[in-house]
Amino acid sequence: MNKRIIYILSGIIALVLGYGLFKGMRVFMRNRTSEAQTISQLKSLTSARINMNFKADQALVLRVKEGSKVIIIGTIQGDMRALASILEELSQKELIKNGELAPDIYLMFNGTMLGDSLNSSDVLMTILSLMKVNPRRILYLGNEPLGQVFSDKEPSYRQAFRSFYGTLPVGIYLFGSDLTKKPIRISPYGNKKFSHIACESVDLGNIKAICTIDARCSYPEGKLTGSIESAQGDSLGLGVHRIGNQFHLVSFVVDKHSGAENSVFGVLEVAALLAESELTVYAQSDSSRFKEYARYRFN
Repeated sequence: MNKRIIYILSGIIALVLGYGLFKGMRVFMRNRTSEAQTISQLKSLTSARINMNFKADQALVLRVKEGSKVIIIGTIQGDMRALASILEELSQKELIKNGELAPDIYLMFNGTMLGDSLNSSDVLMTILSLMKVNPRRILYLGNEPLGQVFSDKEPSYRQAFRSFYGTLPVGIYLFGSDLTKKPIRISPYGNKKFSHIACESVDLGNIKAICTIDARCSYPEGKLTGSIESAQGDSLGLGVHRIGNQFHLVSFVVDKHSGAENSVFGVLEVAALLAESELTVYAQSDSSRFKEYARYRFN
């Protein structure tokens, strides 16, 4: 009797261990498949961007018409929950549907999108999928700590990402209909000056020029027009800078005590006169709903 019980228990243990091993192998193979898909997507986008002459240390000249909206997502540091919440809110506002932007809508990822989070791969794959559907209206401005992101991945994965990263612009010069007026400069790189080496005219939809940049230069101290404040008195760690007569928009980072560190995005509504454009910042409240957090008029 005792031997029979032992045999039965041994069989049950073997089944449990075998099932656990099977599940582990399924997860492993699924992760491997996902990584292979990401590498393939990275290589495909990198090739397409190289064909458009995109490379490191460039700023793009983007011209948009009156009434266009530029959505700007700031630093999320690999927080897939935050990115999913923002995309869901944009969907509810009918600015994006099934991954496709509505007409005259632009989306910029302007900050540190990735980090050492386990979800960084999901964040990257989401961004890549959006860029594939909207190749000239979704702009990813590179500001990632290359030595830290994806350190747990295989060399082929890291190399594919580095090659892709080398095609990302460091900033955008946003113009209205008049290219002779001062632009709004959008970049995650604080007050660093973009010293033009050369600009080449292109015809890539609303992208009108590619400028090669000397990123070693830096601005003298400029006037900070306000870390943008909300009605509650909270403030953005980074906001809109005005240096001379040029505006500079940087990543949104909400103070930690506000409870909405990563779930923040801005919508820039482009006016006929660019200086009259308005930036509205939305942050996620404790009720998981987004509310208007702050508003800024550029004039």
